[in-house]
Amino acid sequence: CAEGQPLVMDIDYVARTLTWSSGATTTITEDTTRPYLFSDLRLDLTSSGTLTQNLKNVQLTVANNLQTPLYIDADRTIGTPIPVNRDYRLTATFNADSTNIKPFYDQYFRGGSTFNFLVSAVVAAASRTISITGSAAYIVEMNQPKQREGVEEFTITVAPKVITAVESGLVYKYNPT
Repeated sequence: CAEGQPLVMDIDYVARTLTWSSGATTTITEDTTRPYLFSDLRLDLTSSGTLTQNLKNVQLTVANNLQTPLYIDADRTIGTPIPVNRDYRLTATFNADSTNIKPFYDQYFRGGSTFNFLVSAVVAAASRTISITGSAAYIVEMNQPKQREGVEEFTITVAPKVITAVESGLVYKYNPT
């Protein structure tokens, strides 16, 4: 998600069948609730309670990498998915300042320290929130700091070992018109 944009989630899934509801549906009604926006987003990269300032862009990728066997049998349906190596990545781009780049580079990137992170967004307290937590994370890629004038933009790629997400409130489709 980039500055000024709504948060977007793309989902790829494996299924034999799909049911839109647990009950009978007569029509699907589009939700008109305001979507989560970039301005609602908060990022705490070290779970220290200090938010990462100057955030410009953030992207979270969760890939469970399931193999779907297609056995030759009477049903000709997919077999039970087989999980292979999971791939979790958080990529954040922000303008550097003296409080964030040195510890990220020295302690977490070069030093190899692990940490937890929290990505959250709140539209309406206690009713429309997202909380995504990454545990035992480490920085796998980062620009090397350089001394120069002006503002330097940094991109950090973080790989957590475990990721969890909780969202309250559903927006099925965002349509600004």
